[in-house]
Amino acid sequence: MRTENKRKVSDVVDILLFLKGFVTNRLESIAILKRLMEGTAGLLDDKGQDIFRKAFDYLHTTITAPEELYRSILATMFNCPVDGAELHLENLKGVGGEIGLKMGDNDRFGVINVGDDSALLKLCEEHGFSINDK
Repeated sequence: MRTENKRKVSDVVDILLFLKGFVTNRLESIAILKRLMEGTAGLLDDKGQDIFRKAFDYLHTTITAPEELYRSILATMFNCPVDGAELHLENLKGVGGEIGLKMGDNDRFGVINVGDDSALLKLCEEHGFSINDK
């Protein structure tokens, strides 16, 4: 955690906000996946070429629709068969520095290990995350 403009910020919180946004902003996430699949993500190098044009070969060759890919990511990566689920953080009591991650009422999809879990959880709470003890 660091301080910017007299405010505590954290790269971990930024990543959690990204994950939360991916699941809750279905249409935007599908549009991004579609652009990645087409090789037109919009991130250009100094020559004006899309930096991901030759990356993600699987996405370029799959015949799966972006909507299907999105649902597959939810199910496979997040243990979440439905879109729009809320990201929950679990303060894993008895395991210092570990925070469980789950979408909705589904099984946990990940655990993060941080130095000061209580400070991070407080910051996450300020960003509107649902937090409970486990």
